[in-house]
Amino acid sequence: MPYFAARARALALALAVPCLLASTAAAQGQGDKDLKAISAYTFTMPKYRQFMNAMLNLGKAAQADPSLGPALENSGDLSIDQLTARYNSAPSVKAAITKAGMTPRELALAQGAFLQAGMSYGLMKQMKLSPDSVVKVTGVSRANLEFFRANEAEINRMSKEMEAQMPSEKASDEADAADAADSTD
Repeated sequence: MPYFAARARALALALAVPCLLASTAAAQGQGDKDLKAISAYTFTMPKYRQFMNAMLNLGKAAQADPSLGPALENSGDLSIDQLTARYNSAPSVKAAITKAGMTPRELALAQGAFLQAGMSYGLMKQMKLSPDSVVKVTGVSRANLEFFRANEAEINRMSKEMEAQMPSEKASDEADAADAADSTD
């Protein structure tokens, strides 16, 4: 189980990192349009639950269909609009997102906001920085910093719950073995 928990966190990070990189690239190459949009996205607990459900749905979809990898990976050079178009172009990716009550664009923004606020909050907490200094340096939303502070325990609980709901590698291996056995019959 510890291996799978680490794998689930890695998947979540792999899905979130491209949005942060996209916001950085956009801020440098296209002005700061994407960074402003990400910073303007404000989490509430209902939005956060939708985000977590979308991430869970995407993880399950990717495990069920490895061909979805290109739609979910290597997005670091994409703008929010390009990432949104990529999510829209893969029907099962779009379905996984909309099943959680989000649009592909909202997920792209939420991923960036999650990573931006989560990293900024972690930095603020670890380095004992003031919210004002973190907001000034990172451009993170003050509301999202406060959301992470006020809901840290619930966010951690939900992350563990999401990890527990992800299909196990063993179940996937058993399904692959069953498929292989069926094809030889």
